[in-house]
Amino acid sequence: MSPEIHSRPRRESGFSLIEVLISLSLLVFGMVVITEFSRAISQAALHSNQLSDAVRLARAQMEQLRRYSDRAGYEAIVGGSLGVNRPSAAFQLTWTVADATPPFKVIQMKTSWNDSQGTSQQIELNSVIAWFDPVGGGRILQ
Repeated sequence: MSPEIHSRPRRESGFSLIEVLISLSLLVFGMVVITEFSRAISQAALHSNQLSDAVRLARAQMEQLRRYSDRAGYEAIVGGSLGVNRPSAAFQLTWTVADATPPFKVIQMKTSWNDSQGTSQQIELNSVIAWFDPVGGGRILQ
């Protein structure tokens, strides 16, 4: 008697075409999501840089207005405008000065620019500058 040989169906090794297509689809979807996420992060970082530059420029100009050394310098604080170019954007600073009592000057500082999409952006800082004699303030009273 001879032994019977049963042949089993052999399974091919490797991946089927449908498995490869599904894997490629998932890979492409993942790459698209990562690319969009990266683009959104870059846009947010640029907007953050522009906002930081705008605030820094407005504060610097406000401090410049505070640098008076006598009454004539204080009285000479007036409104104006200034254009400043930075790597992140071109900024336009505009400030108005209103007299108030007791001797105060109310400053309204606006900084505007166009973002990377061409949309106009603006921040506003408000402050009060009071008359204080810088020379007399250092005297010792007797």
